[in-house]
Amino acid sequence: MATTALADRSASGGPCVAFTSGVWCDAVVGRYKAEATTVDFKNKINEWTRQVRRGLIDSVLPPGSVGPTMAIVLSNAIYLKGSWEHPFMNTKKKPFYRLDAGVHVVEQLQSLNSTSPCMTGSRCSSSTTARRISVTSASAAAAADDLTQYAMVIFLPDARDGLRGIRPGSCTSTSSESVRVGEFMVPKFKVSFADSVVGVLGQLGLRLPFSP
Repeated sequence: MATTALADRSASGGPCVAFTSGVWCDAVVGRYKAEATTVDFKNKINEWTRQVRRGLIDSVLPPGSVGPTMAIVLSNAIYLKGSWEHPFMNTKKKPFYRLDAGVHVVEQLQSLNSTSPCMTGSRCSSSTTARRISVTSASAAAAADDLTQYAMVIFLPDARDGLRGIRPGSCTSTSSESVRVGEFMVPKFKVSFADSVVGVLGQLGLRLPFSP
């Protein structure tokens, strides 16, 4: 259709229309670490994600998320991997007690350091302590100042079912007090999250591409 509408008819007395449209991929890649390309929505996008993220993120489009009327897909995937400020010891298989009273033997990170500067906390209730464990990026860990970029808070109840008694919002911050915990173990786990960016982009003012 575009070839017919924009054909040069000046030789026969018709109009000559000059029209340009494009995506500047070099600017997109250099400034935003992104890439614009024409792909087969059904499998190319997920394959591109696997290649760019070196297999750490398998896909960004779940089955059924792409319909026949979809014209463009905006996606963003982030994978975070850091190093513990104070590394754990080798993993060991230990029983893990779940809230539903189930018990599973899983690989757990272990630490026998009773007092460590990376483990601080504040009392959330009479039987629970919050621990803040710092995580640094590889570059930050090698730097002289060793700046902490991320942290994770782990709740350690005294009782096996003590998590049920924790009140939401009761542990909004942690103090700098060192806490003696003795043997400290955390099961190995993965966390993933996916959501639509349409609402966020709309709040930022980008509404036209998503208007009917």
